[in-house]
Amino acid sequence: MPIAFRKHALLSPYAVMKKPLTLEDHQSSRMVVEPLHLFDCSLITDGAAVVLLTTAERAGDMKQRPVYIAGMQGLRSGRSEFIFAPPGLGINQQWSGRVTPRERDLVIYQRANIGREAVQGFYTYDAFSPLVLFALERFGFCGAGEAASWVQDGRIELGPQVTIQRPTTMYGITKVAGELLCDYYASRFSVDARGLRLPGLISYVAPPGGGTTDYAVEIFYQALRYRHYTCFLAADTRLDLMYMPDAIRAMNQLMEADAARLRYRNAYNVTAMSITPAELAAEIRKHVHGFAIDFQVDPVRQCIADSWPRSLDASAAWEDWGFAPQFDLASMTTDMLARLSAKIKAQKAGG
Repeated sequence: MPIAFRKHALLSPYAVMKKPLTLEDHQSSRMVVEPLHLFDCSLITDGAAVVLLTTAERAGDMKQRPVYIAGMQGLRSGRSEFIFAPPGLGINQQWSGRVTPRERDLVIYQRANIGREAVQGFYTYDAFSPLVLFALERFGFCGAGEAASWVQDGRIELGPQVTIQRPTTMYGITKVAGELLCDYYASRFSVDARGLRLPGLISYVAPPGGGTTDYAVEIFYQALRYRHYTCFLAADTRLDLMYMPDAIRAMNQLMEADAARLRYRNAYNVTAMSITPAELAAEIRKHVHGFAIDFQVDPVRQCIADSWPRSLDASAAWEDWGFAPQFDLASMTTDMLARLSAKIKAQKAGG
């Protein structure tokens, strides 16, 4: 769990810990209280969150897509309760038996009028590693005592390095075919095959071509020329992106890497930032006064975007050949605007 959730946290520029956590890091850290190592325990941090509630009718007028609350439930308090832990794991009440979910634990599904199998995202308190296991078992995602094995093999991580890929577009099918051919020639004929799985690329040289992630290029042109952009994806569509200089640097790094250290011969995940159109617009607005954005969602491209992972796990590239992007959202935006402004001025001067 701590390795997976560190990867999640690194998506935020406000993350307290700035480097991925490896299994070796975790196992070599000091024991706090058996079986919890240092990295199984909560960081010393202060934070706050706020949830704004309104009626469904009022929410429909908001710029952001609303999140509708279908059901709520509280948790019983007392000496035998600790957050989502099994009953009996309270103060001086520890019990080692396995507990299956009780009817009162699952009332949330009844109130929301859905089954557990319909849940697409599970957000739980993860300050201490066991709390995630407790929650998964208590709310029926796995059987009693099964959570530790249930979370293995990247099940709770980002888009993993090794995963089953079943694309339905010709673009995706040919990419997977290329990866499989790399694996084949590397294993069958010892060909030194190397490749990258790139996210959407942002470039001040190549113009936007109408692809799903090309909003992130179009928006810069429109901001500089018209101070307005109509985006074809919803405001909260989160996708992985990378600035072209980082992509080129990653290609060169991989080509120069020691072959003996490369575990994967088909393609390494690489990414630099996981952002939404709204977040990108907010960053541009810091430089382009009066810039405005609105949204007219293209259902075809939105459907494609919704089928992609929200972020990729690039830890294998970091571990095997030192991949580390140099541009985040802020620095990419600054550089992109400066270079694109010069390009547009040069085009105007040239007629």
